[in-house]
This record gives sequence, structure tokens and C-alpha cells, in this order.
Amino acid sequence: MTHAGGKPHANVGDRSQRYEIRATGYPKQGESVIGWSNDIDGAEKMASAIRKAPGCICIVIFDRQEGRGIMIKVVITNEEIAGTYFAQEIIASKLRAAGIPMASNQLRPTKGTLLRVDDPDNHRIIYTWRQ
Repeated sequence: MTHAGGKPHANVGDRSQRYEIRATGYPKQGESVIGWSNDIDGAEKMASAIRKAPGCICIVIFDRQEGRGIMIKVVITNEEIAGTYFAQEIIASKLRAAGIPMASNQLRPTKGTLLRVDDPDNHRIIYTWRQ
């Protein structure tokens, strides 16, 4: 039954889709479900496009069958870490807040792999974690 008390729709967009793409900061504050995909390649393409949106600070690809996030992308602007001696701690804290299992105040995940990509044209760094 729907919120309004009617019958559920037959053409729901996420029907039988394995991967869910979630964004933080786009299109609104907080976390939003952006879309779904049957395969990981489609999910990665969608995540890659959405992370370029203004205000997007984090993208998560969630495996609905496994019940867990399998890839997380975090965008850190240069302004967030400019002029501080604590850049590593700030970045590690943001990665942990996004759900990446990080060693205490180190840029090393406790599991999975972490990739850093500098994006100087847009004045930001993108961290991608995969389980």
C-alpha cells in the first residue's frame, strides 16, 4: 500500500535492480537516492556523472543483494584543507564519516582499497574506496 493508501505502482523504477546509487549534497542537502542499475558498470557510470554535480560531496554504490556499500567516492575541495597542518586528519575524518573503514587519523583503509585522484581544474581531490 502507498503512503496515500492506494495500490502500489507496477512500474517502480527500482524493481529488481541490484545496485542503488546514493548521493550526499545533491540534489539536496543530506543523502538522496539518485537511481538504480542492474549491473555494476551502469552504476559506476551513473555515479561518475553525478559526482560532477555542484554540491555533491559523496557518492555510494550500494549492493542491495549484499546489503552493503561496495564503492564510495568522496569529494574534498582544496579550500577544506588549505593552510592547515591537519589536512591528513581532516581527510581521514571525512572518509570515515562517509562510511569508509579507516585506520585512526591515517589515510589507509582497514579493508578494501583507496584511490586518490587529483582534479586541479576543479580545485578538489576525489577519493574512491572499493571493497
